[in-house]
Amino acid sequence: MVPISCHVWSNAGISGIRIQRYLFYQGALNDPIITPLWQRAADLDLTVDVNAAQEEYGAVEERVRAFPKTRYILDHCGYISPDKAPSPNTVVSAVDMVQYPNVYAKLTFVPLASNESYPFRDAHWMVRELIDAFVPERCLFGTNFPQAQYSPHVSYGEIVALFREEIDLSPEERAWVLGGTAERLWRWGG
Repeated sequence: MVPISCHVWSNAGISGIRIQRYLFYQGALNDPIITPLWQRAADLDLTVDVNAAQEEYGAVEERVRAFPKTRYILDHCGYISPDKAPSPNTVVSAVDMVQYPNVYAKLTFVPLASNESYPFRDAHWMVRELIDAFVPERCLFGTNFPQAQYSPHVSYGEIVALFREEIDLSPEERAWVLGGTAERLWRWGG
């Protein structure tokens, strides 16, 4: 999406964009050539869902500091997974971003972070650590949809049940993670 298109889409009612470097641009997330996109998102008060690996969080942090009023979602929390994360598996890169009150954690990573099958109990501690650091109002659920492409070993229904029933969350935490935070970020209902 080019910056001019952001304005057109914003007028049509979108409230955010997703930046996934590997899909639209092969350079770094802090490359000056894409600064107009970040600037336009800030000017239009769009939430920016950043799909970045942990090693890219330095560049993400530069954007967060450059555009401090923009809301940022750390989708997948840096792709926490046994094959992509430092060993042992860690959520430190995402937790380090808690210092910025406009940064939110999207808990999309659970099936990828686990070495076990559903309900991925060995990854529940990561969700707890992120919720404790960010607070529930700054965490949101994600499914990694479409499952057949990105998480074929788990169904959409299982991901929903994971957050509704399997991960130990209080009713208030569950309400924020399963909808309250997204409603606020995407400005649903007005």
